[in-house]
Amino acid sequence: MATARFRFFGDIGQFLAAPKRDAPFEFSCARAASLKNAIEALGVPHTEVGPVTVNGEPATLQRMVRDSDLIEVRPREKEKPDLFLADVHLGGLARFLSAAWPAKSAASSSLATASSSSAARSRAAAMCAR
Repeated sequence: MATARFRFFGDIGQFLAAPKRDAPFEFSCARAASLKNAIEALGVPHTEVGPVTVNGEPATLQRMVRDSDLIEVRPREKEKPDLFLADVHLGGLARFLSAAWPAKSAASSSLATASSSSAARSRAAAMCAR
């Protein structure tokens, strides 16, 4: 086992248990553990990790953890806010769902609802067959 001291900065501390958020702490991991393995074992996704220093020197996530290392982990810099991107098939999915499950109006009779449901199922089956 290798025991190292970790320190997390910024908002990546939210992934850690409360006592580990604001101060350095010791963590024991397998002797062959990389920084990426050790950081993820602590609950921090590697995709959230930015610059990492080991004993004051820049390091990559592939570096092996050694006894008495001081590992400082900073959050990745976000260039711009995360955006929602719509897929080009989203419109087709919306049409399919609206055809498969039409909205019921209070004025429609049960016979009209049954026949429109049947027609909607037929349209949905035709769209699936394409």
